[in-house]
Amino acid sequence: LYAVISPKSINLLRPLYLSNAAVATRTRILKVTPGDATIPAGTELEITVDLSGKSPDDVTVMYSTRDQRFVNERLSMHSTEDHGRYHIIMLGDGDRGLRQKFTYQIIAGDASSDVFQVSVDQPPTASVTELAYMYRDYMALPPRKTENGNIDVWEGTEIELKAEANVPIASARLVFSDEPTFETPAEEVPLTVAGDKLFGQFHMRLREDGTSPRFYQIQLEDLDGRTDPDPTVYAVNVQPDQPPIVQLLDPIRDLRVPANAVVSLLARAEDPDFLLRSVKLMIEVNGEPRIAEPLFDATRSGLKKSWSGQW
Repeated sequence: LYAVISPKSINLLRPLYLSNAAVATRTRILKVTPGDATIPAGTELEITVDLSGKSPDDVTVMYSTRDQRFVNERLSMHSTEDHGRYHIIMLGDGDRGLRQKFTYQIIAGDASSDVFQVSVDQPPTASVTELAYMYRDYMALPPRKTENGNIDVWEGTEIELKAEANVPIASARLVFSDEPTFETPAEEVPLTVAGDKLFGQFHMRLREDGTSPRFYQIQLEDLDGRTDPDPTVYAVNVQPDQPPIVQLLDPIRDLRVPANAVVSLLARAEDPDFLLRSVKLMIEVNGEPRIAEPLFDATRSGLKKSWSGQW
């Protein structure tokens, strides 16, 4: 009716036109922190998001790792004391920190963020590639090599260690400890560095109290002064070399005999771990030592686990 009596020109079809404007979401993502980021390997990452509008029932972070073990994996974010703010801490595989590159996106109700990338900066790290064991001569054991970084040797064994790092190294050392946490470091051995190759030579000896370290790791520094925040921990087992056991079976007490008497000695000897090389009788007359009398010599009769004889 207005269009009929009005002098103005009215377009009666206008109410039928449909708008192409986007439908507004009920939740808005204002800010995602840290967004794109680069972090040291082995560290955690806290992700926060600030929202406005309608509070969604669930706020999730959807992530995918470079090795494709996790693709579009969802984790629920937790609300904080600040209104509209949610956060989550990415702990990495086995809660050992993040070790590889990944992407993530925030999903909040009917809103979603851009896809962000997190790069992981690998610190310098080294791994043992070879241990060569050279035993004491009397042990009569052949030299041995192993690619296992755990040390398991007899006391006094000489060890040559080879290791390889992921980047060129400025300095490196072996650090021993009685605890896997290395809160109390013990003995140290400097390593020779040649680019990304490491070399060391040392003996595994028992301490004066008969103990030995139980763990070791390679602590190093690269050309940029970076260190490994979580070096690999290797086990150490040093087996004590028990001394030979010698017994005088007869006589078993002090004797008083005539000057021309013949005293027969019966003796026995054995080595709990290895073989006997020699057995000698040490004689002292009137406080003066005499030349030792050989009772057993392996160069003549061969090495033996035990020996017994009379003199």
